Amino acid sequence: MKQYKIVSVLWEDHSTFSGEDLPDELDLLIKPSLTIGLLYKLTKRYIVLASHIERFDYGDKADYTVILRGSVLGMNEYGTIEIDNLRSKEGSS
Repeated sequence: MKQYKIVSVLWEDHSTFSGEDLPDELDLLIKPSLTIGLLYKLTKRYIVLASHIERFDYGDKADYTVILRGSVLGMNEYGTIEIDNLRSKEGSS
């Protein structure tokens, strides 16, 4: 069993424009986003959160969100949870 922190991260999301004109007010495109999940990895450059966790006999699967630390406005912790075998790719934990 491994302990994971339960966190919420408020961060500034960005946009991509493909084959279309850029809007005049680019600052209005940077929107605050709130992501809640398990703190899977934390480095100087990014945070990885695991969410939508599904439990199986052979291990636990999750969706992962990578957030650049420079875009983080704030982060709160809400305790911990134990997970058996959270897998980041097929066949590994």
